[in-house]
Amino acid sequence: MVLANHHGDGRFAIWCAAPEGMQKMLVDADPERFFVPPYVGHRGWLGMRLDRALDWDEVAGIVEDAYAEVAPPKLVVLRGRGEELVRWRDELAREYLPDTMVIALPDGMPGLPATLDKPRRAEAVNAWLCRGVMCLEPMSDLIQLKTACKEKS
Repeated sequence: MVLANHHGDGRFAIWCAAPEGMQKMLVDADPERFFVPPYVGHRGWLGMRLDRALDWDEVAGIVEDAYAEVAPPKLVVLRGRGEELVRWRDELAREYLPDTMVIALPDGMPGLPATLDKPRRAEAVNAWLCRGVMCLEPMSDLIQLKTACKEKS
């Protein structure tokens, strides 16, 4: 979450989930850049000022750690065309996959980040199965995807 002068605190900052112990370590080490945010700080979330000198590799690492803290155990991203994309999404919805979030993105969807704005391909649908921040190679076979979704991490 990006905040600018939240309730007049004078900060341009992000608040994000953090691995256990990280909040205390960073706030104690550098209280000018890191802080315990209101509302969510008691849950271990970290505040990081963006209006100070930044090490973008450090920011990227903190954001990646935050995602890993709150990410669903498995995420399936579907990219495809028309009825076939809908069929894949609906087929996955009929499966018992309680630890899996499925997102279906139609080709031509505007405003996607470069990592999701894949070029056209021969297959009607491609799927990426991710566990935390690690994703498998794209799949274009629905049965293979269903099998992979059911495997224990």
